[in-house]
Amino acid sequence: DAAIPKVGTFMMDMLVMALACELSPVASLQWTDTEAKHTFPWLGLNQHHHFYQHDGGFRPVECEQIMTWYSEQHAYLLQAMDAVDMGGHTLLDESVVYFGTELAQPPTHGKADMPFLLAGGGGGLRGGRFLRNEGIADPSHNNLLVAILNLFGDERQTFGDPAHCTGPYAGLT
Repeated sequence: DAAIPKVGTFMMDMLVMALACELSPVASLQWTDTEAKHTFPWLGLNQHHHFYQHDGGFRPVECEQIMTWYSEQHAYLLQAMDAVDMGGHTLLDESVVYFGTELAQPPTHGKADMPFLLAGGGGGLRGGRFLRNEGIADPSHNNLLVAILNLFGDERQTFGDPAHCTGPYAGLT
């Protein structure tokens, strides 16, 4: 577990280089599986993430420490992508980076008001805004995922189970 920050940095650096060298147009980085059973000794946390979310009772202070660390890693990835000159623009300018989680309310496994962060300018993504799914009954993150596909020319109108996708989320460009 103690090696996770170092290995994670190596993985992000390789991901950036693979994208910059056009070895792949798409990349994915997942820090852990859904059980999140690794510890965080570099944060002084000797229990696993799942423990702080609900196995040991919800511990918001520890959860915030963990999510802050993940956010710092995300910032590192974005900065690395923004440092790659692709001929008058950066790798980040031509990319969409999706940062998310599978839980909005850890103690209950709730998914209402799920936060997601999009960064970059690929496909015309317009950043610098906070968007909310106001007025949509039972919004699904599938709407966001299909909207991301649409940014890059994929014209489909649903993603995943159509029962959980009412169409692309509007307003990303």
